[in-house]
Amino acid sequence: RLSEEVNKLSKKVSTIEKRISEILNLVENIRIEIKNLEIVEKRLNKEVELVKSRINKLWEYLGKLKFKSYEKDEFLSLLSAEKVLSVSRAKNIINKPLEEYISEDKVILVSSYVIDKEFYNEFKKLFPLPVDKVKNLDEKSKALLRAMVDEGLAYLHKGKEYRLI
Repeated sequence: RLSEEVNKLSKKVSTIEKRISEILNLVENIRIEIKNLEIVEKRLNKEVELVKSRINKLWEYLGKLKFKSYEKDEFLSLLSAEKVLSVSRAKNIINKPLEEYISEDKVILVSSYVIDKEFYNEFKKLFPLPVDKVKNLDEKSKALLRAMVDEGLAYLHKGKEYRLI
């Protein structure tokens, strides 16, 4: 009987040893996985820091760009809204010489008017412009037409239509 009990206990101990060995293997595998995850975490943290740094630099750049464009755009945004400004009014608003805006191809100068470039290009698409359509133009467009005729950029053809030169 004692030998049976010893055999049972021996089998139980053997089973426990196997389970302990399995558990130790699992623990070792978990340690390896943890080390791998720590390596991945470090790599990801470096990448996150790099991305944060790049984002911060981008925000700084955008801030500077926005500030610069805000400085420039005060005049250009007014001109974009108004379409046509007298040179004297424009000179009271701008922070740099009007010639710079012209050389940067941002505005068009016609006679004594500063014209929004986009508006000017759209206006030129109306040509040839029948005389009877002139009355339908807004005041800014009429002023631009008069200035273009005065400057020799447009002319009245046979009293019927305005044409570009």
